[in-house]
Amino acid sequence: MKFTPGFHSLLHSHTYDYYAVVIKGIMSNPEQVGLYSAAYRVLNQVLVTYYLLLQTIYPQLARHDIEDRLRMLRGKILWPLAGAGVALSLLLTISRRPVLAILFGHPFLAAAPLLLLLAWAIPLDFMTSWLSNAYIAWGMERRVLLCTAVAAGSNVLLNLIGIPRYGAMAAAANTLVSYFIFLACLAWVGWTSPELVREAQPQPELMA
Repeated sequence: MKFTPGFHSLLHSHTYDYYAVVIKGIMSNPEQVGLYSAAYRVLNQVLVTYYLLLQTIYPQLARHDIEDRLRMLRGKILWPLAGAGVALSLLLTISRRPVLAILFGHPFLAAAPLLLLLAWAIPLDFMTSWLSNAYIAWGMERRVLLCTAVAAGSNVLLNLIGIPRYGAMAAAANTLVSYFIFLACLAWVGWTSPELVREAQPQPELMA
């Protein structure tokens, strides 16, 4: 299976959103569902822009050799992405109330605590989307799907446990936990995949 550029990032983000909303619809009240949906829509507006940027570099990633691939996974790439995400998280955290009021009206200001939590998914998503899109460009789709399944499964399980007692706040917190799980899975793939291992250099034969 070959994904189009950016498709997986959108799929991953909307999977968390879909399962959280569905579970909340079953186990909570409509007001909680509406507040969570509003907060997540604000988050998605930021992430979709990033996904569009990732699409532009997908062809370049697909042409990478092993040395280029390893260079793309170093801290010089990942830490600036995380830093940019943290900066956006801070900006969204500070402006969350006026953003919600402008987009959805004053009744949705009650979603501000949810957006405060969800905003911190941005740096995590910046790193996971970079890694997953790079892996897909390098022919590692099945491993990315496995990581996505593990993270989505953890999100569903945590929501089933947490939502009945804590409502939408549990869904927001569980989204962050699932992002950490997804990032850990992608890091494990980067450490163990043969596509990211240098071939052994031939050793010169010893002179008799």
